[in-house]
Amino acid sequence: MLRAMYTSITGLRNHQTMLDVVGNNIANVNTYGYKGSTTAFKTLLTQTMQGAGAPSPNLGGTNFQQVGLGMTIDSITQQFTQGALQTTGVQTDLAIQGDGFFNVTNDLVGGVASPTAEKFFTRAGNFKFDANGTLVTSDGFHVMGWTDDDAATAGFQLDITNPMSSIQLPANTPTAAYSNVIIGSDGSVSGIFQDPSNPTLPGPPPTGNPLNGTRVVVAQIAMSRFSNPSGLEQAGNNRWQASLNSGTPVNDVALSSGMGQLSVGYLEMSNVDLATEFTEMIKAQRGFQANSRVITTSDEILQELVNLKR
Repeated sequence: MLRAMYTSITGLRNHQTMLDVVGNNIANVNTYGYKGSTTAFKTLLTQTMQGAGAPSPNLGGTNFQQVGLGMTIDSITQQFTQGALQTTGVQTDLAIQGDGFFNVTNDLVGGVASPTAEKFFTRAGNFKFDANGTLVTSDGFHVMGWTDDDAATAGFQLDITNPMSSIQLPANTPTAAYSNVIIGSDGSVSGIFQDPSNPTLPGPPPTGNPLNGTRVVVAQIAMSRFSNPSGLEQAGNNRWQASLNSGTPVNDVALSSGMGQLSVGYLEMSNVDLATEFTEMIKAQRGFQANSRVITTSDEILQELVNLKR
């Protein structure tokens, strides 16, 4: 009886953990880029009452007689399925359809991420340009990518082997100014170029910088993917960190190296399914109740034993 009581305690404790996971999923049902988790159980130690016996000429074989001593958590696994897209119409809102994460950090030196910089990864694309023209998250972390300060001269030169830097719009100078900045579905950041020192004048023939009035790419948003995204460590605030079991991040741009595509003006919602979570809640509740009943029954049997001596 005492064994049954202690075994049921493991059931109570771990069904409470299961309910904690379900509660966190439901709490984040409207969190941008949130990925729900599932709980799995496994058996604990098993006590062998009698070993197995081999068949003999006169008798058949016998099986083990074993009594389990409870259960424990096997895994709490993040489910990186696609969340639904919500339209916002904001040109700096980005949603990833498919694999990949945005790179964000608050650990920069001169706007460039060092090889040892602490990087985070997120699926929440509610970005904005701050007063310095830097693309940042809602809580101020820098969105990472590659930039080219001289894109108007030789065209944007993308080299993903270069260190990532913050996405910052080029400052207006006497020879270069950008307006109507947008983010493309490929993650490119571009603006309409004008050379104030060499404006376009009517001809014939027209004079001025031939790039005036053309759209020039000045930066590219980086994306990363992992061989085991479920192995990422949750860092809070819609962010993850790489771990020993997530694999090394593969860095590239949208629609390259297995990365998903970007939807501009959309945000990815949580992938939590309320119907599934309510079902899991019922399972956790009934599992907790059943284990409680075993403890109550064991207590009543012990009470009967105590009452044998009157």
